[in-house]
Amino acid sequence: MKININRKRDKNGEELYPEEMTIDESDRLFENFESFDDETKAAKFANKTNGQLYTQVDGDKDRVYLRGHHFVNRTGWWIVVKR
Repeated sequence: MKININRKRDKNGEELYPEEMTIDESDRLFENFESFDDETKAAKFANKTNGQLYTQVDGDKDRVYLRGHHFVNRTGWWIVVKR
């Protein structure tokens, strides 16, 4: 299933949806998000709501969210956020 990568920027040129973020950053940046343990359901929800899908992966130090689909080091959790 195709997932859109949202590269929109705010008036200061900052990306609305960062490429990578920690779990704490996701809590701070996005008040509303949905968590999924099924990638297909997450992708369908992202497309339906025009949200951005993030894949939780094992990072160098901690778990992080990466924008879009990722198959390496994924933990089995996805979130969909929307601004």
